[in-house]
This record gives sequence, C-alpha cells and structure tokens, in this order.
Amino acid sequence: MTEARNHFSELLHTVEQEGVIQLTRHNEVVAFLLSPSEYERLLRNTQTGFWNAYLAFRQRLDQTEVDLEPAEIFANVREQSVGREADW
Repeated sequence: MTEARNHFSELLHTVEQEGVIQLTRHNEVVAFLLSPSEYERLLRNTQTGFWNAYLAFRQRLDQTEVDLEPAEIFANVREQSVGREADW
C-alpha cells in the first residue's frame, strides 16, 4: 500500500493498459484498481442475471466436444431399490 501511495500516477497508467491491478498489504490482497472499461464489463455481467448467464454459457458450450452422456452420469445417483415398507 505504501508503494501504491508513492507511485499512484504510475499505477493509473498501468491500470489503463492492463485493466486490473491488485493492491496488497503484507502479501494479502486488500483492494483492486479497475479501469473504467473493466468496471463497466463487470457491471454488465452482474446485471445479466443467472438465467441469462446460464443460457449464454449453454450457447458457448459445444456439447459434442465435451462428450458427456447424461444417462451414464446420473445412472448411479439414485438408489434403484423399491424402498422400505411404510407403516400406516
């Protein structure tokens, strides 16, 4: 943090070029400096909502490349036995 205070103008130039800078104190992240474009990008992503983000993810995901078979994945998830007798 002391170094950030002493070199603030350099940090601003760096954040303009790179988008994000982490500020640390004793090797622990305490803050981030964001460029306006990165900040706007993050705001857009949070306003999308879960369902729209999920649908966008599904559109980007090429399911043929993943090679997943849902029946195979969920085959052993549920106990297949009839269950116990209920006492009424």
